[in-house]
Amino acid sequence: MRAPRLSVFASCDGLLVRDAGSIGYTMSLFLVENSLSGSVATFAKLAVLLASTVGAMLAAVIMKTRYRPAKGQ
Repeated sequence: MRAPRLSVFASCDGLLVRDAGSIGYTMSLFLVENSLSGSVATFAKLAVLLASTVGAMLAAVIMKTRYRPAKGQ
């Protein structure tokens, strides 16, 4: 008899992925603030914000298409 395989994400429902994304976003802004200045820093912050927005929209589309409720619900 084989032991059941447990997934790290089985009970988390994407919690780890969300937290990793939040940490990455915050660290990106922190590094930009500490390493760049002037218009380059502003452009880099806007690029981080734009990339995060596109990523959130893409994730919303994927979740909407992947997790559709069954017919009759």
